[in-house]
Amino acid sequence: MPDHEYLLVSITTSSSEEAARIAEALVQERLAACVNIVPAITSIYRWQGEVHRDSEVLLIAKSRPELFESLAARVKELHSYEVPEIIALPIAAGSKAYLNWIDQSVQGETGKGTAMNLGDIKRINQLFAQFYPYLARQIANAYGREDGLALEIGPYGPGISIELTKLCPGLRVIVGDGSAEVLSYLEEKVAEASLGKRIKVKELDKFDLPFATATFDLVVFRGGLFFWEDQAQILREIYRVLKPSGVAVVGGGFGAEAPNELIEARAAEIRELNRHLGKRTLSEAELGDILGQAGLTEHAEVERRHGLWLTIRK
Repeated sequence: MPDHEYLLVSITTSSSEEAARIAEALVQERLAACVNIVPAITSIYRWQGEVHRDSEVLLIAKSRPELFESLAARVKELHSYEVPEIIALPIAAGSKAYLNWIDQSVQGETGKGTAMNLGDIKRINQLFAQFYPYLARQIANAYGREDGLALEIGPYGPGISIELTKLCPGLRVIVGDGSAEVLSYLEEKVAEASLGKRIKVKELDKFDLPFATATFDLVVFRGGLFFWEDQAQILREIYRVLKPSGVAVVGGGFGAEAPNELIEARAAEIRELNRHLGKRTLSEAELGDILGQAGLTEHAEVERRHGLWLTIRK
């Protein structure tokens, strides 16, 4: 077994209620396979120049190194402490069956060929929050309308859709994914934006979209070229559900007009998370092969400024 493939993460909390809330979130979001709750520990520590003695509850989470940053970020969101203890220790060895179980437990499948978990998806959306206005502007310019019916295919929604509704006041949107966890998350974000009347959430299979031919004026799929196998089938389905004169924007990146300084501030962390998720790099030849397999070579335009996006017109 390679060194340090697995971690024990120690987290102290103020109460059993806070401990349970954090533990459940980490397991539900597949950031940890298991979290032990150790009640009634006594901690003696220095804080703001004084020595304190408090009763705390200890969490011990079993996870993987590539999930640590997302796990730590999620703990900080849920924790009441200003500086919570989040310390990772490598697991030097363990039962093969148990370590395999950790692998299985922290992987949630959202599409053929790529394992993702909700914690990673949330982290990506947090990192990209500042880029969504630029992406939405790029997509709105390609679309050229302010109304119609749009589809955003998950799991990385609904940030772009929320920004599109600001630019296109007559646009109605359906966002969807095949994971129950992701659907709940999409519904939560739509509700936070108070856009339940304009953005609807629907379960869907990106390889076999549950919509009639020629349903949508606009289709958006961020990540659709990089994280799933059989991209040609995804593109064929997107083209099928487009109305005549409809537009689809599929790809990934920061947005053609995103400022370089903003990209540089986020690039390293985004690259590492993409590496963990297994993001593929496409050459010009590979992209051409995918378009050829989908029968869309004559219908697609390529935009490579700060990313790779296909604009497909029907």
